[in-house]
Amino acid sequence: MKPGRHVIGSVKPALTVLLLLAGFLLHAEHGVTVIPVPGSYATDQLLSIRTPPDARLTVYLDGKRLDDIASPLLLYAEYGEQRSYRIQTELRSLDPDSPLLESRVFEWIIDKKQPASPRFVLNRVDGGAQARIRSDEPAVMHYVLYHPYYQAVSRGSVSDRDSVFIPEDTVICAFAEDRAGNRSLPSSATAENGVHAGKPFVMVNPVPGSWANRQTLLLDTRPETEIRYTTDGSDPLVSGKTYNGPVLLDESGPVTLRVSARGADGTPWTETVLYTVAEQASVLDQSISLTDGVFEAGPFYEATLPEGFTATIGNPWNSGQPRKSLLFTVPEGVRRMYPVTVRNGAVYWRWICAVGTSPSALPSEKTDGENPLQPKVSIHDWHFFSVSHSAPVFYSRDGSSWTQYTEPVVLDRKKDAVIHWYSPSWDGGKVRTISLPAKPQLSGLPAGGVTANPVFLSASASPFTLYYSTGGDFLPGPPVYEHSPVLASGLLLETPHGASETCTVRLAAYHDGIMHGELTARFTLDRKPPRVPSLGIPADLSWSREPLPLRVSGEDMVQVSLVPEQYEHTGSAWVLTGNPAKSITYTIRSFSVDRAGNRSPIVEQTMTIDRNAVYVDSGYRGTLPSDGSPSAPFTDLDSALDLVEGPDPWRILVRGSVALERPHTLRSSVSLIGTKAVLQAGPAAVLRSYSNNLSLSGITLERNGREIDRTQQVSPVPLMEVANGTLSIDECAILDRTATNAPVIRVENSHATFKSVKIHTESVDYGTAVDVRNSNFHVRDCHIESSARIVSAVAVTGGRATFINSDIVVSAERAARAIECWGSRLVISGLRLVRSGTTGTNADTALWTDRNTVIVSEKAFDVTGFRYRKKSGER
Repeated sequence: MKPGRHVIGSVKPALTVLLLLAGFLLHAEHGVTVIPVPGSYATDQLLSIRTPPDARLTVYLDGKRLDDIASPLLLYAEYGEQRSYRIQTELRSLDPDSPLLESRVFEWIIDKKQPASPRFVLNRVDGGAQARIRSDEPAVMHYVLYHPYYQAVSRGSVSDRDSVFIPEDTVICAFAEDRAGNRSLPSSATAENGVHAGKPFVMVNPVPGSWANRQTLLLDTRPETEIRYTTDGSDPLVSGKTYNGPVLLDESGPVTLRVSARGADGTPWTETVLYTVAEQASVLDQSISLTDGVFEAGPFYEATLPEGFTATIGNPWNSGQPRKSLLFTVPEGVRRMYPVTVRNGAVYWRWICAVGTSPSALPSEKTDGENPLQPKVSIHDWHFFSVSHSAPVFYSRDGSSWTQYTEPVVLDRKKDAVIHWYSPSWDGGKVRTISLPAKPQLSGLPAGGVTANPVFLSASASPFTLYYSTGGDFLPGPPVYEHSPVLASGLLLETPHGASETCTVRLAAYHDGIMHGELTARFTLDRKPPRVPSLGIPADLSWSREPLPLRVSGEDMVQVSLVPEQYEHTGSAWVLTGNPAKSITYTIRSFSVDRAGNRSPIVEQTMTIDRNAVYVDSGYRGTLPSDGSPSAPFTDLDSALDLVEGPDPWRILVRGSVALERPHTLRSSVSLIGTKAVLQAGPAAVLRSYSNNLSLSGITLERNGREIDRTQQVSPVPLMEVANGTLSIDECAILDRTATNAPVIRVENSHATFKSVKIHTESVDYGTAVDVRNSNFHVRDCHIESSARIVSAVAVTGGRATFINSDIVVSAERAARAIECWGSRLVISGLRLVRSGTTGTNADTALWTDRNTVIVSEKAFDVTGFRYRKKSGER
């Protein structure tokens, strides 16, 4: 152990005084004082513990008793190390064998360990990406955002629980600062090239089907992703094997392949493929030699298939024009793998063909004796300069104006520049200069990122050396300095005829041994023509009373047009929702556009969504069984009402003269909509609506007594009965001649609205057209007639009734009332009450109310034929 570096050491009392004068805080808990306060520190600390007067203190350091606590204790850690110190104090009085007064625990951390560079996990959103910046320990993330085009700079700090929005074409550079104040090396990312959350692999092979050869597992994966798989359907995360590249699955018969991995944000992803292997020999077996389930074709391969054999390349395996020959070629440093499906009659084989040479093993990152105290200079994504050093560092853009380095420095790389830096504590304060050539640009990329033609990728002239690596759907691993292939004049990339693939090229730009940033190119080479998409619904289906899910499927990019735009869209499914209030006819058009711009023929279909609609037409004479659709309507209303059920409202569209013979208790809200419609209600017909809504419009409703023996007593049954709901009648005529003593319409605890309604009732003894109880009753532009021996045309009990521009006519042999009210509130604005057939005097009252009824307002109230206009009384 070095001199003066003891964990517990004595220091002169003067040092303690200096610490106090330097402003160290005191931490007192019930009389025990410690200096400094417990916490994390990036430098060594002198710990002083003070005992209150008239007390004795016992101190334990990490469980070991300290005999000398009068002198300060040195808390320290070596460079790159983090150490914790735990102090426990026991306070007693000065009396011998005195009991414990209190016990306290304090903890300090001396942290000289630099945090790891932050990691970025991105989620793609409109206009950029939402980034979470993560560290390997609790830390504050300091970041700088720079947009090169607008030269806009934004700074901030977040925790690893927060996120930062990175606009498109913006670079973010961040470093972590732990609780002790140690700073990490900076790291950077962009919305385009960062590690994004989401599924970290793409299943290339196997695919579902029945194959005549054992299959090879091939995945396109994100670098540094641990992937596990099983072939018996079990959970790969529990019992799976690790995927390290293409592997021949030595399985036959039915196979359940499961592949699992965790995304960059820790989300588990699993994919399952079911396929069958029934091995059959092929004449191609002699010419195909497999290594780990892969046929190594080299940088150039050409072959003609035997007679009767055809092949398709890539996925989907059953799409594209089958070919009789195969041709593969790739440039230096590129290795591509293609699944090739070969068919002979009804037998299918599927192999993986590797084109190009396998890359040699790349060296690991250099760690050969670098001095940890040496300043580390880096350039991040072209636009940030950083120096990591334990001592002050100064930098200058022009060599004359100097600034102390405190955070990554923003660089504009539109033109050549330099930056100077030095540290007084390193190499005698020698000034170093870093050349910053302008950022080169890539050319040759296809417009829109997709093409069916070869792509020649090149970079503008610059002093940089560009090393490249290539991949598929995911960004490949970074090119390695002096070991990866170099982009010279350019890189030619193409895909075989009948194939479609994503190409990702990653280029690292080095100058004077320093990597300045990366250039990436991502595009699709597509030479596979698309098929006509499927709309996912039968071609002869043209009407539905329920929302219709629409799953349009096809190759590549499927374009869908839905008119009108009244639908829901979730994932790959559209739902033609329709409108509960009316019928909507959709026009559906779809076509496929491959990623090279080729288009399939348009498929078009019309679909009518009639939400919860039932059609009734007495004139239907078709051969199809009636189901309530427009092409096969019901011929009676009873069948339609039997179909009504569920929480959503229903519409019943009636045409012609239809019968209603049975009583019905509605199981949903119902609207009866008529077109020249007449409902012929039988003697037992009743429409009951409890806790639902019932509406009628454009309908003539007749209930006649032609089948009733008027000499017999008839059970009083209303034609309509509504409770705890709503009743709306608009432009209807209701005629009831059954001679029953029940009201035609009975409403209780509901809201009833009559507009432009004609009601005519004929009864033997007691006649009531409408009986309303504890409800809100609104009548406008209506005509109500009622005749019987004793008539009370409208009876209102409780609630509120409003009459506007309406008339009520009664005809009675003995006594008549147009309206009688019990404990109600009335609003009259244009009401005519008439007693017809009056040959002599009568004692009848047009509007009879009890003493609890209140007439809120009365306008244009006309009475004819009654002895009394209004009268109030008691039962």
